[in-house]
Amino acid sequence: MQALIYWTKVKPLTEEQEMQWIQKLPAEKQQRICNMKDPMRRAASLTAEQLLALGLRQYGVDAEKTERTLTPQGKPMFAKGGIHFSLSHSGEFALAAVAKIPIGADIQLCRPAEYPALAARMFTPEEVTYMQNASDMQRAFYRIWVCKESMGKCFGSGLHSGLPTVLKDGKIADNFVVAEEEDLCIGAYADASLQWQIKYIKSSEIG
Repeated sequence: MQALIYWTKVKPLTEEQEMQWIQKLPAEKQQRICNMKDPMRRAASLTAEQLLALGLRQYGVDAEKTERTLTPQGKPMFAKGGIHFSLSHSGEFALAAVAKIPIGADIQLCRPAEYPALAARMFTPEEVTYMQNASDMQRAFYRIWVCKESMGKCFGSGLHSGLPTVLKDGKIADNFVVAEEEDLCIGAYADASLQWQIKYIKSSEIG
C-alpha cells in the first residue's frame, strides 16, 4: 500500500490567488484561514491544501467536489475512496500526505530551540538518550519531534507527553519515515506498513 507525501517551499500569494484558493475550500476551513493575520501563514496553509488536491488526484478524487467527513477520532478525511490525509507547514514550507489508511505527517524547519528542555518534557527516556548520544543533538531532536507529531496526528490526539516511543532497538521504528534536508525535517507515521513516496513539488505545478 502506498502513501504520498508532497512538500514545497511556500511562495507569497497575491490577493487574487489567495481568494481563488480559499474559495475552493469547505466553509469551516475558509473561516480558519481568513482569521490568520499573517499573510505567510495563510499562504502556507493554502499551499498545503493545494498539495492535498494534487495528491488526491492520484487517487481519482476531486478535492473541490468531494465532501470531507470526520473519523471517530475527529480527524477529517474524504469518505469517497476512503482517503485519509495530514497537512503541515513550518516557516516557508508546507506538506500534504495522503493514503488509504489513517496517517500523520509533519514538516519542521530546524531552527535553534530549547530542545533539551522540550525533550525532557515530551520525550520518553529512551528518546532523550537517543538525542543525547547523537553527533548532532539538534538534528536528532527534530527527527524525534516530527515522528512524535506524526504519531499524535495519526491517532487524532495531537502531540503530548503520553505518546509511546518512536524508537525500536535504538532506531526510528519501521512504521515511520523520516526525510531530512539541510535545514528541514519531514516525518510521517501509519499504524501499518506503507510504501512512502516523498516528492518535492515545484511552485509551477501548484494551483
